[in-house]
Amino acid sequence: MIRKLNEYMEYRKNRKAAMRALMGLAAALLPALEEMTALLSDGKRIL
Repeated sequence: MIRKLNEYMEYRKNRKAAMRALMGLAAALLPALEEMTALLSDGKRIL
């Protein structure tokens, strides 16, 4: 029972770390994404 609980807590911890890494990645990619959409809309205006 306690082992299952420990496994579950480990899983929760790993999931939290994975989510944090994902959020960090998203935060890093967001400015580039915004820049690309801005460039695309500029390109559409030119065309």
